[in-house]
Amino acid sequence: MPLAGAHCDCWDLPDRVDLLWTAGPYDGWLRSAIHAYKFNGETARAPHFASLLAEVCAGLGDDAVLAPVPLHPKRKRQRGYEQTRLLAEKISERTGQMVFLGLKKGRDTPQQVGLSRAERSLNLLDAFEIAPGAVVPDRVILIDDVGTTGATLTECAIALRKGGATSVSAVVIAHGL
Repeated sequence: MPLAGAHCDCWDLPDRVDLLWTAGPYDGWLRSAIHAYKFNGETARAPHFASLLAEVCAGLGDDAVLAPVPLHPKRKRQRGYEQTRLLAEKISERTGQMVFLGLKKGRDTPQQVGLSRAERSLNLLDAFEIAPGAVVPDRVILIDDVGTTGATLTECAIALRKGGATSVSAVVIAHGL
């Protein structure tokens, strides 16, 4: 795994993801900040997280479109907001890149916490899809808060590529890979 802020060229890159960039490891203050943002409604953290990710997103090209990793509608109702969508919107404000909301989580799945790599992959198999009528951009940057095993990013990338994307990169706040 590269140092924070470096490109990942490792063999363990999530399948179907061309490039993975992360701001830092999922521990210490960053882990606490993400938990507060994701689970405690501290949405005021979104602009700060966006500042960590915006430069690399901009560097991937003006024509690259930001695609937040979606929550299932049930989980979104429980949480009251979609943290990755808010993050993508804040990045978009800084970079001018468009946000693509056509990636959907069509199947409610148990949370990934505590699952092994293999269990995470099976848990998310075919969970993501493209919304009817959505036109998938050619170049997509997946936006997520944490990348652990890469299972979520892989399944999102598969759905996007089936929909017509030719390049799928991913940018996450923190990694636990």
